[in-house]
Formats: sequence, C-alpha cells, structure tokens
Amino acid sequence: MKFFNKNTKQDREFLELQTKLNFSYWIASDIDHFYESNKKNINNYEFIKLSKQYQQSLDMFNSVDIAASNISIEHKSALYALRAFVKSCIEFCDIKHDRSLLDSETFETNILQTIQIEKEFHKIFLSYLHPDEMEAFIIKSYVFFEKGCELLTKLISESEFNNREQIKKLSEQILMNFRHSREALDEALSNPNAFEFMLDELSIITNGNLTETDVKEFSNLNTDYIKYWKEHVMAYERYCLNLLNENEEGGCHSEVLDFEINNYLGLINILAMKLNKFILSKLDVKIPSLKVYCQRIIKSPIDYIENKRIH
Repeated sequence: MKFFNKNTKQDREFLELQTKLNFSYWIASDIDHFYESNKKNINNYEFIKLSKQYQQSLDMFNSVDIAASNISIEHKSALYALRAFVKSCIEFCDIKHDRSLLDSETFETNILQTIQIEKEFHKIFLSYLHPDEMEAFIIKSYVFFEKGCELLTKLISESEFNNREQIKKLSEQILMNFRHSREALDEALSNPNAFEFMLDELSIITNGNLTETDVKEFSNLNTDYIKYWKEHVMAYERYCLNLLNENEEGGCHSEVLDFEINNYLGLINILAMKLNKFILSKLDVKIPSLKVYCQRIIKSPIDYIENKRIH
C-alpha cells in the first residue's frame, strides 16, 4: 500500500482489520459454496452447523471497528471501501435466504448491486495500491473477468436464438476480457516488484522478524492463490472457445465448466482461508475454530466421468 512504512504500528493495525474483513468474507464464501454445491444432501443438523459458522463470519466482520482504530485517514478510507464490499458479499452468502426462491428480477437486482459495490471498492482500493503490487494485478484481473462474465450473460441469451454472427462478436469480446484477466495474473507472478512489495507486507506483519519458513509459506500461499484463480479464468476461456465450435454441444460445455468452476472456487476458498489464518497468527490474533467445508467438495475428473455414466 502507498501509505505503508510511515507508521508501522498503524500499518499492523490496518493489516489486522483488513485481514479480519477478508477472513469474514472467505468464511461466508466457504459456507455458501459448499451449501450451493450440496444443498439437496444437507440435513437439518448440518444446516445448523453451517449457520453457526456463518454467524462466526458475521461476528468477525462486526468486530472490526474502523472508526475507533488509531490509524490514518488513508488507512481508514481503504478499509471503509473494503468493509462495504465485504458486507454485501456476506449478506449475499447467507444460506438462510435461499436464492433459488427469488424471482429472476430480484436475483438480478441483488447481483447488480453487489457488482456496483465491488466496482466502487476496486476503484478506491486501487488508488492506494502501487501499480506493481500483487493485489493491484489481482484486482485488475477481477475487473476484466467481471466484464467478461457480464458479456457472457448476454452471449448465453443470444445462444438461445442461434444468432451465429452475434455469438461470434460477443465471444471475441469475452475472450479478450478473459485474456486480459489472465495476463494480469501472469504479471502478478512474473513482476519482480510484486514479490518485493509482498515481502514488504510480510515484514510489517511479522514486525520485521522475517524467517525463511515464513517467506516460503507466505509466498506459496499467495502464488498458489493466483495460479488457481488463473486456472479458473482459463476454464471460462475454454468454455467460450467451445461455444464457437459448431460441432460441439453447448450443454456438455456447461457441465464441464460447472465441474471445473466448482473445483477451482473450492480450492481458491481453501487457500484464501489458509492465507488469512497465517496472517492473523503472525499478528498474534486469536483465530476461531473453523471447519473448511470446501475441502469436502473437491472432485477428480474421474468422479465427473463416473457421474456422467450414472446419469
């Protein structure tokens, strides 16, 4: 962050509050992804356990008091932007409100509101990041990916009318955005400054007590997260390329995409929770006892093939 290294104490407090907000999001996301993937198989006992862990997400979120913190205006401004985004995401992940029961118009309105809040967060947060920071590259990747997904929604609608010319035009625009999203992640992994900024943040987290083990673990968690997010983007790229192939059936592509995305989102959730636990532990923050539900939904390609045979 541009405001780092002016007051280490404030930087550490900022990182603690930021990580608590991020962790609260990933706890809720883990529950939501597991629930949406296994809704039909979850009994009342397990639903209660999921709801309790969702409450832990809310508790962690509510424990973040930005106004009372002893940090600069810049620190607070970045946190307020993050807090607004995380709040909308956690509310969206509430499994007590079954999204399948919403009418399409309400569901679309909720999605659009969340997207708008995220766009505002990206705009504000990027202004506080150095252009070569890993997080800056990741946010840029998110921006391109979301644009691609918005266009993909239009593409799916056009596919119903079999308008090949419009499908080709939209597909090219989508692929361009997904390619830019992937390239931003490649930059995050290859830019030497990105690694230096990451080490600088780790030095603040550990209060200058860097160890080889910490550097290795922190680096691996960050780079593995980026690599899985890249695989996630590439899955969408393959899907769009397949839609342009007139010799293939779109339904099959959708099933493959669903399988891949389910796995990648699960792996991303698992890594993100590990990363946030690592940061909080180094900041000497007590971490609540949590289950990582996404570990139960990762499947191998063989599982997909076997399931296809059964059905």
